[in-house]
This record gives sequence, structure tokens and C-alpha cells, in this order.
Amino acid sequence: MNIFKRFWKSLYSPPDIAKFRKGKISQSIIYIIVLSFVAFLPLAYFTTISSNDALKVGKETIQKEIPDFTVKNGKLEAANKKDDLPVTIDEGSLHLFFDPSGTLDADDVDNKIGPYDGAVALLSDSIYITAGGYSQTVSYQTAGM
Repeated sequence: MNIFKRFWKSLYSPPDIAKFRKGKISQSIIYIIVLSFVAFLPLAYFTTISSNDALKVGKETIQKEIPDFTVKNGKLEAANKKDDLPVTIDEGSLHLFFDPSGTLDADDVDNKIGPYDGAVALLSDSIYITAGGYSQTVSYQTAGM
């Protein structure tokens, strides 16, 4: 029996489902693999669309709202000294922090966002990323800056 015909019958016919157990084991394995792939497609689509939207929002936010900066000798420096104040940007569940002055650290970021949100912080000496309860600090030298 064709795998798609088998799928269609499995939606409405319990006697046909019972007959499936008499088939070859390879047919059952292929059937499960195809069903897994079909179930994965909506998740893959949603993840791709969400990731593209998040990257677009992040790129626009960084280009428009964060002042110009450079990284020299592993330290974040604002192009203008008057832009040294910490900048906080909230985009839904993503928080973005920019602090070339060194007043914020990883604990301050965690305290500001709460336990369930995600954040990216460009701190004076490192990049701090937290999402879903997991946190990571990456120095600018490790990031290749």
C-alpha cells in the first residue's frame, strides 16, 4: 500500500490501522520517518520566519539606536565621549544594552531583565548574551574584534 494512502486511511479507519501491523517492519519505519518529516515542516518554517524577523529587527535597532563605536585593545569605546552613558533598548522579549562606560556588568543585566527574557549586552570589556536561563560572556578579543 502506498505510504500516502496508508496515512489517509490511518486518519479515519481503525480496522486498516490494525492491518498495518501485519506489514513489513521496513514499511512501518519509513512511515514513521515520513510522518516525522511532515510534522517537522511547520516548525522549520516558523523558526526560519521568526529568526529572519528577529535578525531584521536587531539589525535595524543596532544601526539606528546605538551610537557609533569601536573596539580598541579589547575595550568598547564610543565614537563621541558624550555617548558613554549606558543605552537600553527593549524590543519585546529581547533587551539590548550598550555600555562603553563600564557601569554595567553581567549581574546588573540579569537583574534588569528578569529570569525569562533574553538580552544582548555590549559591555565595556565583553559581550554578554543571555537567553532562556543560560548566559555566556565573550570577550571582544575572542569575538575577533
